[in-house]
Amino acid sequence: TWRSTSPDAGTRPPEHVIQSAAELRAIYDARGDMKAYAMLTESTGLTAIDCYRLAKMAEAKQRIQTALDWVERGLALDEKAQHEDRCAGMLSGMQPLLLIRLGKNGEAGDVAWRLFRESPSVATYELVMRVAPPPKRQIWHRQAMAMGSGYLRAPLDLFLHTQEWARLGRRISQTDLAALDVFGSQLPDHVWLSLA
Repeated sequence: TWRSTSPDAGTRPPEHVIQSAAELRAIYDARGDMKAYAMLTESTGLTAIDCYRLAKMAEAKQRIQTALDWVERGLALDEKAQHEDRCAGMLSGMQPLLLIRLGKNGEAGDVAWRLFRESPSVATYELVMRVAPPPKRQIWHRQAMAMGSGYLRAPLDLFLHTQEWARLGRRISQTDLAALDVFGSQLPDHVWLSLA
C-alpha cells in the first residue's frame, strides 16, 4: 500500500495505485460513502474535485455545514492546483446556495456578487438572481446589467439571455462588426437588422 506521507510535494504514487484509487473513488462516490471516500483521500491525497464530490455527498445527506466546509476546503486547494485539475466553478457555484440553506443570506449575496464581478456571465448572473431576496431582484438585475461590461462575449451573452435588447444594441454599436462574427446566428434578426 502506498501512502502520501512524503514531505516532498512532487512525490507521485505508482500508476497502478492511481488507477485503483480512481476506481475506489468512483465506487464510494456512487454509493455516497463519505467516510470511505474521505479515508481514501487521506492516503492518496485530497484534490479539489474530491472536495466537490464530498460536498455533494454531504448535501445529499442534508449535512449542509459539512458540505460548505468541503466546498471551502476545495476552493482553497483549487487555488494551489494545477490548471487541468481546476473545478472552482463547480465549488464556487455551490457555495452561495449552501450559505442560503444555512440562513446566511447576506454572505451568500456577497459571494454571488463577487463571482459575478470577477467573471460576468450568464451562469454567475443566474447565481446572483437565485440568491437575491425577492424584494431586491429587480434592483439586483439592474445592477448586474450595469456591471455587465468588460469583455465582449460575456456582456453580449448576458444581454441576450436577459433579453436586454437596448443594452445589447448599445454594446454592439460600440463594437467592431468583425468581432460579432463569433455570435453568428445567436443574435436575433432584429439585432442584425438594427446594425444594417
